[in-house]
Amino acid sequence: WDAMFLLAGANAALYARTTRGELRSPLGLWRRRGFFSAAPMATLAIVLVSAYGVLETSNVTLIDLTMLTRGIIHWRDAALWRIEAPLFALLERMPLNVGFFDWLYHTSWLVLLAVCCSFVIKERNVRLLLHFCLGMILTFFIGSLAGSIDPVMGPAFFKPEHFRYVSHSVTGLMMRSIATTMTLAPQEMMKSGILVGGVAAMPSLHLALVTVTTFWLSRMWRWTLIVTLPWVGLIWLATLALGWHYELDGVGGILLALL
Repeated sequence: WDAMFLLAGANAALYARTTRGELRSPLGLWRRRGFFSAAPMATLAIVLVSAYGVLETSNVTLIDLTMLTRGIIHWRDAALWRIEAPLFALLERMPLNVGFFDWLYHTSWLVLLAVCCSFVIKERNVRLLLHFCLGMILTFFIGSLAGSIDPVMGPAFFKPEHFRYVSHSVTGLMMRSIATTMTLAPQEMMKSGILVGGVAAMPSLHLALVTVTTFWLSRMWRWTLIVTLPWVGLIWLATLALGWHYELDGVGGILLALL
């Protein structure tokens, strides 16, 4: 999917060069054709096909599980839990608003999508836009590779008895579905039709992509840090309170984003 977009962009640039005798950026060419404003159905088609592509990446998890069963890689949760058990014991005793953290954690993906779309449609500095997009892509793929090499389930999958308080939330429903799917045979898992998580918690891609977005927003508008820095902190706390990630997963995600 990424290669197809790169090829489309290269062809658009080549077309502009050969027909006008000048190199016009692919983004500029798309704007000139009114792709984003005059063709909402084309944009919707891209979103739907992308969503289907994301669902199909559950096969990547099958590769991870195969390497685990063959002893090529090993779970790292036991070591992380020994370090961070006191932190989760403290969170377990706190009167957490699970509904708020649940909403914050899941809607952050919608915020990321909205920011990405706004960048592509509105940003006039093509170099800045290119750096932002490359940053998001590299962060995602490097983080996914790191998770495959050094797999971590996440605290709520490793010690579910400590996270019973999330059982009635959207997170709890998702975790039960993921845990059930991961017990299936590979052939059945491929038919499940959901994105299988529960393997690559380290580094936290959730926090990494939010941090990349925060950085590039600040390059455009410095004042956004007033909003985005507390947002990053709350999302980090949400990943811990809901049991998706360890604290060190968040550290790894932020370091990856800064890299």
